[in-house]
Amino acid sequence: MSTCREFAAGRAFAQECGTSFAAPRVAHAAAKLSGEFHSESVDLCRAMLLAHAQTPVACDQLLGADPEALRNVTGYGQVDRTALYQSAGDCVTLWAEESITNRHHHFYEIPIPASFWNGPSRPRELTVAIAYRPPVRTTRVDYRAVRFGFKLVLADSLDDVADSFDAAVDIESTLRIPERTSGRRFSELLRSKGTGQASTWTFQNPSTKVRSKSWFVVVTRVDSRWGEALSRAREKYALAVNLSDRLTPTLQLQGSLYTQVQARLHERIQLRGSD
Repeated sequence: MSTCREFAAGRAFAQECGTSFAAPRVAHAAAKLSGEFHSESVDLCRAMLLAHAQTPVACDQLLGADPEALRNVTGYGQVDRTALYQSAGDCVTLWAEESITNRHHHFYEIPIPASFWNGPSRPRELTVAIAYRPPVRTTRVDYRAVRFGFKLVLADSLDDVADSFDAAVDIESTLRIPERTSGRRFSELLRSKGTGQASTWTFQNPSTKVRSKSWFVVVTRVDSRWGEALSRAREKYALAVNLSDRLTPTLQLQGSLYTQVQARLHERIQLRGSD
């Protein structure tokens, strides 16, 4: 009749919280997502879930503005399925699956259309997520043989980004390269502790510098020395980048965010073909 432990006392329903409730909800979202991406990896499924996770407002109100407390208690948040399975007109997800060698970087330029920055003041969100499955050991706190991380950086060109990162192929040097911190949800140090990593950047009134320059995601692999014997020459990972601009009326006149991002990608393909 009921699974409530106080059923005999007349209570047919109860409200509780915990991973017993969260796990099947996320598993259902993951199963449906895997049906959309038949040939892609588990890592891509994980990255997509992370890219669409949001901390509930009630958690923000309860825990305040402490990102470490939020991360420890709520993880990366609750999966928003609105545009999880297919990009919407105002919420677009770009993804990639790649493999990378130790002490190397991969560079991704995000094709952000001008309309994303233009128009009235409003919250625009950019979320970056990566996921990977490293070889592990079970006897130490430092359990990952392979270590990945990412940064979101602002630059004039790909060459400028590559020049900065190519000289930094160790953890200490990479951490010293500045990342965009304004409006950031989770710091690089906080998110780098797991094999699934994500952070959201919110832009309310983007400056001229933000509007005029290009945005890049830099994925870095630096293995622990003890793990070099366990890891493969090329380790796989998945990257997901989510652009969300749900409060602007101007997109209705200029075409949806999805259409504009698609046009930017087609421009790049044409430029490559003419080189």
